Amino acid sequence: MDELMLSHEAEVDEATARRISDGLDDHNLAMTGVHDWQPVGLVLRTGQGELAGGLMGHVWGGWLDIKTLWIAEPFQGRGHGSRLIGEAEAFAVRHGAVWATLDTHNPRARLLYERLGYRVVGELPDFPPGFSKVLMKKALA
Repeated sequence: MDELMLSHEAEVDEATARRISDGLDDHNLAMTGVHDWQPVGLVLRTGQGELAGGLMGHVWGGWLDIKTLWIAEPFQGRGHGSRLIGEAEAFAVRHGAVWATLDTHNPRARLLYERLGYRVVGELPDFPPGFSKVLMKKALA
């Protein structure tokens, strides 16, 4: 068998990153036998087509897993985060999800998620120092 070479690549190209992610997804689908994976990608744009925010995640195994939620600063505080989460949750329910999960380091985002019905199920203090990484979940039924 060939010896494997290890390299540090601070900026992995998109094709390599996709192949690594797909490899893990394929392994998890095969290992669990759960094949109902659906990507969730929601994008907010201005009337001129400028990117203003978005949500990325997936539905798998009865769960909506929100990986990324971002709103550009000029558009924050106007309900766009709630709108994105609501649309993701509705999509997830249509695809059989009964739970949702996400994590955050941002205390302001945590308040938003709590207002939307998410509850803390785990916390890693000082990640990064002075903050916590908080794992949250919500029943969608």
